[in-house]
Amino acid sequence: MERDRGSQRLVGKANLLGQILIKNGMINQEQLDKALNIQKTKGGMLGDVLTQLGFITQEALSMTLASQMEAVYLPIEKYKISKEALSVIPKELAFKYQCLPLEKLGGVLAVVMVNPLDQDAIEEMERVTKYKLVCMIGTKIQIENALKANY
Repeated sequence: MERDRGSQRLVGKANLLGQILIKNGMINQEQLDKALNIQKTKGGMLGDVLTQLGFITQEALSMTLASQMEAVYLPIEKYKISKEALSVIPKELAFKYQCLPLEKLGGVLAVVMVNPLDQDAIEEMERVTKYKLVCMIGTKIQIENALKANY
């Protein structure tokens, strides 16, 4: 039952994204409507559609999602990634979930993810690594580049 409530929270947060972006003056209603129509026909995440259309940058999207989720936004290029932490998450999982391990401390592993609300990803990585994950959000392109550079 907890998973259902989590999914409902995720859907609720996704529905708010467009309105938050409009409220913050990052997009207008016409842009949101266009993105929603494309999302309905092609699928995908609203934020990805908005960035593909060039209406917002990935960084602006990540910062907005971070504030919406009450998460921390971390620009990876400004962070020194621990080689020890990289060895904790297998390459396949890191690429599968677009997740980059940053640092480990005791039984805790700090990671940056494109989607830190992906409970299935978090549970699988915690099961595989035996670490408790602390998740932050980063841009898709920064994470993809860091994964390629570090694995």
